[in-house]
Amino acid sequence: MTPYLQIDTIELPKAIKEYENNKQNAMLQWIMFLENPKNKEVAKIMENNENIKEAKDELDKISQDDILRRMALKAELERMDQEQLLYEAKRDGRLEGKIERQIGTED
Repeated sequence: MTPYLQIDTIELPKAIKEYENNKQNAMLQWIMFLENPKNKEVAKIMENNENIKEAKDELDKISQDDILRRMALKAELERMDQEQLLYEAKRDGRLEGKIERQIGTED
């Protein structure tokens, strides 16, 4: 394209097969990581490739933060649901009380 831009197309199935023949190739190691970071082979790669280990640690940290955010959101939604239920119960109780008083005064 230009001296500053290069575009490469990678066919994942072919790259994964190629990895079996050339396990020391850093680009193929990254492809294995990107394909499935939880793969047992990726765990082996991380023993020797500090950059991929760092990337996996960062991915785990980001994923964990997402889980914590979802848990906090879920707890907040549950709290809000409880408040709404309490509000509705009080409102319905007042309504019932008014209806009973009206029925009682009509007798």
